[in-house]
Amino acid sequence: SVKNVEGNQLLTISISAKVKLMNLISDLSDIEEVYNAMQRPKVMVLVREECLGKQCTDLPVSAQAIMRTLQDRKFDVVDPEVIKRVIQKQSVRLMLEKGDTKAAAALAEDEGAEILVLGTAKAVETKGDDFTGGEVKSCSAMVSARLVYADTGEVLFTPKLCEGRGSSFNDASEAATTALDDAGGKLITADSKRFTEQVLASWARQVQNGRVLRVVASNISYDNFSALKTVIRDFRGHVEFVGQPKYTGKTATFSVRTKLTPEAFRDRLSGAKVGKKKIVIESVTGAVTCLTIR
Repeated sequence: SVKNVEGNQLLTISISAKVKLMNLISDLSDIEEVYNAMQRPKVMVLVREECLGKQCTDLPVSAQAIMRTLQDRKFDVVDPEVIKRVIQKQSVRLMLEKGDTKAAAALAEDEGAEILVLGTAKAVETKGDDFTGGEVKSCSAMVSARLVYADTGEVLFTPKLCEGRGSSFNDASEAATTALDDAGGKLITADSKRFTEQVLASWARQVQNGRVLRVVASNISYDNFSALKTVIRDFRGHVEFVGQPKYTGKTATFSVRTKLTPEAFRDRLSGAKVGKKKIVIESVTGAVTCLTIR
């Protein structure tokens, strides 16, 4: 179209195009500024690890390597000390043994994660080589995993099976640790482009459909709980409440889908009035906001 603007003609050209989302995301993933500007989801890593026939009862070596790789890519991860505490529970060990994705995802969400890396790792001894009269201890390790949305249990994608190798002049356990670390470190880096694309796709869906955030309100009456939901429902950007809310012993737990960023959502919550009382945020962990009303 042509318009006259202060005696001059201005030509306006509009161009429309259909672009496949994944093609666009693939291009965006190569732009460092776009990647760095993203608000990355918090990730929890749970791995059932077997080393030379023995189940790991501490923080798995492969899990530490995966977390290190994620942190190198500027992702926030659930504190390793939290993971160590969690995996000491017999119920969690059974859950990992069964590979119960839904239960593991719910656990990850409880710990404030938005994405779960759920995997298995195994290191075995292999035949070593003779060197200066002594045998070198050698081991190989395999790590497999799924990346899962913590809020739904839906599998985001499955990275390629990764193999690691290690050797030691001392003992097989040292070689096995090296192999597990090697395999765990490769899990994300071996398919880093696809991983980045999938995270960007998740980000794009959240922008369009809204992000699911969990709220835990403690020491409130049921009437205040109902009033709190009304307050949140009136927020700009509110989409819907997700799943069934729980109210037990004056503690309410519920999830809300919102197009607000987590920070903007919490800013709206903080100080908002519920009747004659105000909302006070007590702690924040990933997608989980803990609050009370005073």
